[in-house]
Amino acid sequence: MYSSSTNLISTPRVCVVKDYDLELKDQKIDWIYQKEDGERDIKHRTMDVVQNVWDGAGVISKEMADRWNEDLGMNILHQLILLDRHGLRVFA
Repeated sequence: MYSSSTNLISTPRVCVVKDYDLELKDQKIDWIYQKEDGERDIKHRTMDVVQNVWDGAGVISKEMADRWNEDLGMNILHQLILLDRHGLRVFA
């Protein structure tokens, strides 16, 4: 996909970042559960949590970010550029 929902952008060079699962040991969490009477309640638990910290992530060079800035008529420092099935979304 080389365009946002309304604006054409330069075709990106793609760099795929492999998923990375990060295991966080002994995390204190609020566990929501359903009691026998159907009401929801919260238990405090300590458990290991696995998070996929790079799910769907990619890398963009400053040069490509600058080119997309120009393509979109923007002048911002990009914090995040999200290119997915919804189009291109730029967060400053």
